[in-house]
Amino acid sequence: MLTISLHNIRVHAPHGLYPEEARRGNDFEVDVTLQLPVEISGEWPLIDYASVYKVVLSVMLGKRVQLLETLVKEIWMGIYRQWPQLNRIQVCVRKLRPPVGGDVAAAQVCLDETTEGLPSGT
Repeated sequence: MLTISLHNIRVHAPHGLYPEEARRGNDFEVDVTLQLPVEISGEWPLIDYASVYKVVLSVMLGKRVQLLETLVKEIWMGIYRQWPQLNRIQVCVRKLRPPVGGDVAAAQVCLDETTEGLPSGT
């Protein structure tokens, strides 16, 4: 199994539940880990890091949403649509310094799921 990861993709975007988050925005970090089967002696498929990054940015800089869960799902599905040969996709989105009324470094939501049984390009 080949694992490809991008860590700490940094984005400033207006996502969040509260109106002030829409006005001032929040700082986010995104991690993506992709797994696909390979044969050591065979050809390995190309997963272009820049294209993965573009999927993340298209979601993070797209339509404003209230929940981290929505961002995680949209990124996960965007990656799967482009690379249906992946066996497993993990996406984590962290909101840095979330407005929770205390000193919290980050709030994080992750989706780590296999693609087994999903139709290609869902």
